Amino acid sequence: VAGVRVGDVEDITIRGDRVRVSFTIDPVVKLGGSTAAAVRVGSLLGSKYREVTPAGVGRLEGVIPTGRTDPAYDVVAAFGDLTETVDAIDSQKLASALDAVSDTFEGSGPDVRAAVKGLSRLSRTVASRDTEIRRLLDHSATLTSSLADSREDIGVLVRDASLLLQEVDKRREAIDGVVEHSADLAVQLRGLVKDNQSTIGPALENLDTVVTLLQKKQKNLALTVHRLAVFARVFNNTIGSGPWFDSYLGNVPDSVKLEEAP
Repeated sequence: VAGVRVGDVEDITIRGDRVRVSFTIDPVVKLGGSTAAAVRVGSLLGSKYREVTPAGVGRLEGVIPTGRTDPAYDVVAAFGDLTETVDAIDSQKLASALDAVSDTFEGSGPDVRAAVKGLSRLSRTVASRDTEIRRLLDHSATLTSSLADSREDIGVLVRDASLLLQEVDKRREAIDGVVEHSADLAVQLRGLVKDNQSTIGPALENLDTVVTLLQKKQKNLALTVHRLAVFARVFNNTIGSGPWFDSYLGNVPDSVKLEEAP
């Protein structure tokens, strides 16, 4: 009703030359005694829906009569009927018949002669374009047939695209939640820093002092590592000659006495 879904089609049955459609509708929708119904095309894929137009006074009782109903327009069927109709027309015979009519009314008044001549020229044009028109209609029929055959596949594609959009929408909500929680976390961190400024401030200053000292002593540290490598090689030579230490200590004062191990 008015583009809003208010019910569902429950059953479709054929009774003679008529189709009976049973449907339910939300009780809150008021249907007057002159309510009309129509079948509308929902999409180019051929989906249809029931359109109900409330009208009149009182309340709708019983079945909506066929006089207040309107069937749907089927593009595929219409092109098919048009192709069959055109195929059944003999364009040459039609042109000959219209030429005969033109000759018959040749002696009539100027208005009649002008109309008949125009009709004759139209018939010749149609006859000369017969091949092109038939080819166009054949291609149209092929296209509509292909669309009809692929209706289910296209429908699945549309439904999958709808699911994809729904999933993207869900992800968007999740991303919005992350952004919102990140903003809350930033507020809490700012509050934490503010509350502990007296503690965090000196700690950061001490850390900065340590980093500055390490940067200044970087050359000394590198030289220490280099010399430690030299010492390691010499020390390896000292203990590598046997089960003892073979080393030399220079500039040892005379007061130092070395005793043999027991």
